[in-house]
Amino acid sequence: MTKRFVFLLVLLLVLLTSTVTVLAFDTNPPPAAAKVAYTEVKVPDITSPGGVTYYTNKNASLFFNQDNQSKENFLVCVSANRDLKTNDLLRYTLSGSIKTDENAADATEDSNDPLIVLLYIKIDGAYEPLNTIDAKTYKDTNMLETNRLIYAKVLLQNLGNEKVNQLRMIAFRKSQLNQLELDKNLQITDLKVVARTYAVMDRARIGIYDIMNIFQLSK
Repeated sequence: MTKRFVFLLVLLLVLLTSTVTVLAFDTNPPPAAAKVAYTEVKVPDITSPGGVTYYTNKNASLFFNQDNQSKENFLVCVSANRDLKTNDLLRYTLSGSIKTDENAADATEDSNDPLIVLLYIKIDGAYEPLNTIDAKTYKDTNMLETNRLIYAKVLLQNLGNEKVNQLRMIAFRKSQLNQLELDKNLQITDLKVVARTYAVMDRARIGIYDIMNIFQLSK
């Protein structure tokens, strides 16, 4: 009886030792819970590289809907005129000023909330960016940022009375970019510009400008 008890005790000790040894050498712990992949999406500023493209795509249905045109120029009024400083018939100047009357929507000259103006031209039935030329800021983009005046030089696509250049101007305050509503804080204005060939008066005005420019340089 004693021998049998000793045998069972030794067998139990051997089993316990084997279990501890296996656990000690198990180098493959159970897999941890899968980590959820998370990538923070940073929304760009509209004035940073890629910002115009980001917000244009985001608001495409609002910006380019044919029926979306403002009833009034409540934020800014812009006119297009040929740039008589050059012989290029397609080079035009867009100029205007921000509305500051009592009917203007959120009209302020606060430098912390400038007016953003995006320029487009219709080509083959679709609106394409109309980039500015000779701009001091945001050169070769279709964006203007200003607190008071609009002034930009652009190159149109079509020459002659038969081909009208259809421009679309989109204006809004920078601070309201994420909550745009047509005719409330968003102005969409279409301009039709005909780039005609030179007339006699155009040539005369260009000549006068050149003479005045030479006179100024000679002082």
